[in-house]
Amino acid sequence: MQESQHKFIKIDEDGFFQMEDLRVQDNSFAQTLFSNLRLTEKKAIVTSFEEKDIFVESFDAPFVVRQIHQQQIPGQWKFLMPHEFEEEFVLVGKKENEELVATNLFLDEWDRFHGFTKSGIPFVFSRAAQSDFFNQLEDFDDTGIVVGDQRYEITNWLASFEEANSESFWTQIYENEKPGWELDQVTPILKDLLPQLKIPRSKVLVLGCGSGNDAAFFAEKGHKPFNKLNKSMATSKTSLLFKVTFFLFLKSSKGNLTLFLNTLATVQLLQKEERSWLKSGRVA
Repeated sequence: MQESQHKFIKIDEDGFFQMEDLRVQDNSFAQTLFSNLRLTEKKAIVTSFEEKDIFVESFDAPFVVRQIHQQQIPGQWKFLMPHEFEEEFVLVGKKENEELVATNLFLDEWDRFHGFTKSGIPFVFSRAAQSDFFNQLEDFDDTGIVVGDQRYEITNWLASFEEANSESFWTQIYENEKPGWELDQVTPILKDLLPQLKIPRSKVLVLGCGSGNDAAFFAEKGHKPFNKLNKSMATSKTSLLFKVTFFLFLKSSKGNLTLFLNTLATVQLLQKEERSWLKSGRVA
């Protein structure tokens, strides 16, 4: 397998690009990165610079809207992002049971607005933008907003999907298709990050390891990986839970336990059994 030439860049909680943990100061460079944001076939978010692709790791969403300016046509706004980048947004809705439901604007559990630009790039409102938005609406309540003379119902950003709790659901995905999150290689961010951490040879628990590419990478670097296995989900293609992101628990020779969390994940994804298993310290 050829080594990936992709690099990655961070976007912090306020929506600014970061390089080596420092915010990018060159707005022209950052605007180029914003302009080149796109979704890959596997729904990863990448940008490019000088014809080289760069994976984007955002704290919340790639676009953090700071200010909103209403346009003359109802339902159209101009979003001002960090680095003085601007993006137009047009509210879209579809009829459902005699109601017009917004299809590119949603609310999360903290009542923050999320959505997608025309090119499919996710955004989230800052507090200031949220306040601006409410001030520019004709009316709003707990379930919808009124723009011009039209009411739009606003649905949840993350909808409940009970089927995902079924072991057979994920087993069938790995048996019958190639999951969109399967890279067929080590996660690029992990590949770049691990050498920088300079961790001594450690026992590593990889949860959500998919087909085991990351676990194999740890073994290659001298660590001892352990894949928390749900045997009923194991197939010829996978050895663990679905891989949207990963948790890494590293137990060093000094007994210190370090937890790295992908910013898109939460500890709540761990089942009760797995939390108690980790708490016991039984890391193979």
